[in-house]
Amino acid sequence: METTDKLKVRDYVRKKIGDQVLPEVYWVGEDPVEMPFDKLPTSFVLKTNHGCGFNIFVPDKSKLDKQAAIRQLSNWLEVTYGKEVLEWAYKYIERRVYAEELLLDENGNIPADYKFFVFAGRAAPVVFICSDRHNNPKWDFYDFDWNHLLVTPDHPCSKQGLQRPANFHMMKEYSEILGSSFDFVRVDLYDMKSRVVFGEMTHYPDSGFTDYDQSYDEWLGSLWELPGVR
Repeated sequence: METTDKLKVRDYVRKKIGDQVLPEVYWVGEDPVEMPFDKLPTSFVLKTNHGCGFNIFVPDKSKLDKQAAIRQLSNWLEVTYGKEVLEWAYKYIERRVYAEELLLDENGNIPADYKFFVFAGRAAPVVFICSDRHNNPKWDFYDFDWNHLLVTPDHPCSKQGLQRPANFHMMKEYSEILGSSFDFVRVDLYDMKSRVVFGEMTHYPDSGFTDYDQSYDEWLGSLWELPGVR
């Protein structure tokens, strides 16, 4: 599936919205040994295109253990991601490794990730915000009127309320455009103040294992109308 491949999805996004939302890709290859570290900028992210969580964040290239990074990327390339939980689309991806733009907020941290649940081109009226994910991850849910919702009791929320991002309405619009081809997909975006940046699209959020409040879980599931199922 085009949107499961983290490189091919860029073509899908480009056709639907345009280049302006895509993070820059500096290099793509099959073998991590060929990674041209000397030609990469000071900061970047190393990734593979065939799974989730296969990321090495490099805020300062001079401090990177290059051989350790190559070994890690090589190991990830050997993994058939999603096999244990039947996420079949990952199996057929032609595996690549690549270096991508590192997004940082005004404080030099990985920015909050805004996740929209889109059903047949319409975003459910709730946004999932994952922040501080590489230190002490926080999960927050807000409805579109910006009321905080407690729907994941097993995950900590931010101690202070989160502000509605300046580009919220644009992110919602983009999520619906990107999700218009599918009965369901989660669309992840970043608000970088001067621009909205695409993160990923996933058809298997948390492999379906997130522990939601039951009433929320039932409500969200009720929005999904599967073709041929009544």
